[in-house]
Amino acid sequence: MINNSEAGYMCKIRECCSSKNLDLCSECEEFPCETVINHPTAIKLHSVENLREIRDKGIERWLDRCQEEFTKSQKKGLKGGEL
Repeated sequence: MINNSEAGYMCKIRECCSSKNLDLCSECEEFPCETVINHPTAIKLHSVENLREIRDKGIERWLDRCQEEFTKSQKKGLKGGEL
């Protein structure tokens, strides 16, 4: 598990997951809670949407989708925006 306490802070989301022995927020019965919904970084990174997809489809399918999107974006960059 990631522990940011060595850097002098502990992410409220990570702290919550750790206290409940969870790896991901989406494993929690309270997901999505106010802590995640209102967290600036979680909002910026679309964490709630990603965690819902992981919960609903599984992490393997989510990783596959992310890899496909990354590959497509790389092809766009190499071919001037065309797939």
